[in-house]
Amino acid sequence: MSPDAYKFHFTTGLGWMNDPNGLIFKDGIYHLYFQYNPSRLDWGDIGWGHAFSKDLIHWTNDGLIFPPDEDGMIFSGSAISVGDEILCYYTEAGKTFSQKLARSSDGGKTLVKDKNFCVSPICKESRDPKVFYHEATSAYIMILWLEENDFGILRSEKADGHFELTQRFTLPGGFECPNLFELDGTWFVWTAHGYYYPGSFDGYTFSWFCKKYEAFADSIPYAAQVFSGTSEQILIPWLRIEDSANPKKWNGIMGIPRRLGLVKKGDDTFISMAPFFSRGTDGKDSDITDANIREYTSDGGTKLHVEVLRQMVQAVNYQKQMDSVLEEIKASGTKPKLLLHACCGPCSTYVIEYLSQYFDITVYFYNPNIHPREEYEKRLESIRRFVTSFPPAVQNQIKFVEETYDVQDYFSST
Repeated sequence: MSPDAYKFHFTTGLGWMNDPNGLIFKDGIYHLYFQYNPSRLDWGDIGWGHAFSKDLIHWTNDGLIFPPDEDGMIFSGSAISVGDEILCYYTEAGKTFSQKLARSSDGGKTLVKDKNFCVSPICKESRDPKVFYHEATSAYIMILWLEENDFGILRSEKADGHFELTQRFTLPGGFECPNLFELDGTWFVWTAHGYYYPGSFDGYTFSWFCKKYEAFADSIPYAAQVFSGTSEQILIPWLRIEDSANPKKWNGIMGIPRRLGLVKKGDDTFISMAPFFSRGTDGKDSDITDANIREYTSDGGTKLHVEVLRQMVQAVNYQKQMDSVLEEIKASGTKPKLLLHACCGPCSTYVIEYLSQYFDITVYFYNPNIHPREEYEKRLESIRRFVTSFPPAVQNQIKFVEETYDVQDYFSST
């Protein structure tokens, strides 16, 4: 398949690409560095490629700009802006694994190694430095994968100074490519598989709230990273998808950029994701703001449902229109009837709980295409449990009807 088929995903069209690195927004430009080898279709001899964009849709690919050398391969890392420079932190994977620094003074197009900077190995293969400036404690923070499920927090008063380890901690299931960021007062560590862990952070230690969540619907996305330099948390993952043509020309594409948000429900603190494309030069979007999206795959994981996203782009103001309608209903003092047809399994509890404020809801289950009958009964029981899972105040607003219910009779009743 031609890389042009992926309208909303960055692709190189040639060779191997994996983890996004050094995501940064500076001077109206989004920079995307990435693990890259244009000469082969499997992983190996990795350096950094570079692409840039003004809107996160149309990308200019500079190709391989930071190749491996006699010191080792250039593993994953991150970027920050200091003055006129872009500073890129990366793992030098040679005889040992050290964290190193490269500088760009030409808008990110070339990187020059800083021979005076080095974070010595903490563990045998400690890697993937993600660096940001923590204003509350006036220090640069580096989060690093150490080994197994262990991570480290390091800090320095200078971007190119000595980084001192202030914490080593364990996150069950967490593995490599960590991010550490704040959303509406809650801090999160996000790891390579899309597991994220809410907690608090004081500039020295991350205090985990002992809850772990999973962001993705499948195992295709990996090693996501948030941008530096944006006013919101914007994230891009690598998608483990390869060219379906014969012969293959490329392996790996980048996921749809998405804006992260905070959703609290009971004792849980979730991260929401919405597609994000910028139309301005301030790092803020002016189009898609509220539509949620997950990237699902089909055809053996070789195609993405980008047509769904295209329709969402065309329906930019949908959420605002719906909010306007809901406000009119609320102001009227009445609750219209809303029939939700569940044809095969539970829908989103969050959506129904939200709509129960405005509608008298009936969940209607009927699907004669489900065979055998045992499977139908299994899904019916799943729906029943789903409806009874709501808090009592919400359950009082929801009715459940199955199989022989007359839809026309429902709408004609008072």
